[in-house]
Amino acid sequence: MGCKKNKGSEQVGQPPKSVTLLLPKSDEVCALGPITADKSKISFSWSRDENSDRYEVIVRDLKTGNSSTHETTDTKLDISLSVNTPFSWYVRSKSLKNSASAQSTIWKFYTSGPGIASFAPFPADKLVPTLKQDVTAVNGKVTLSWVGSHVDNNILGYDIYLSENMSNLILIKENQVSSPLTIDVAANKTYFWKVITKDKNGNKSDSGLYQFTVL
Repeated sequence: MGCKKNKGSEQVGQPPKSVTLLLPKSDEVCALGPITADKSKISFSWSRDENSDRYEVIVRDLKTGNSSTHETTDTKLDISLSVNTPFSWYVRSKSLKNSASAQSTIWKFYTSGPGIASFAPFPADKLVPTLKQDVTAVNGKVTLSWVGSHVDNNILGYDIYLSENMSNLILIKENQVSSPLTIDVAANKTYFWKVITKDKNGNKSDSGLYQFTVL
């Protein structure tokens, strides 16, 4: 009698692991010079994962919110990006032998360009409550928190906007020095909010609109 191969015995590769980002460094200004009037070639690199045979580099324009994905089998890649723009990036490790994937940490950087003497702050991120989160108020209060950063380390403060109407946000706190901020809310209400980060040179950045519902 012949022997049949047991499909269940086929070897499956080890799951990919998260890589360590190398370049561009976190909160760095990248100034490699424009390829054209409005584009600059940025070199990305990261550590190798022995369980991975390909990588996806995900780059997000923090001005527009648009993301692009670039696949490679190497641990380095040059990407042309708009100048004078804040970006975030991370790497997703993948393997043809395993359906799992692993994501690195997320870093932010700024592409420089001609005529720029100072840079706007990075848009505040890691906002809590997160997008469309349900929260429970404590004594009629909810705590808002966020993370701000700046390549020049000169954040002046944060303006916090909040409203039940997403088209008419109200400035509830101006020049907040740091996160967090505790606010008054009502039960069974949905709120929209955002954070404007300001620096000492008059530059500003917008976190984008978030919303949460108080149970």
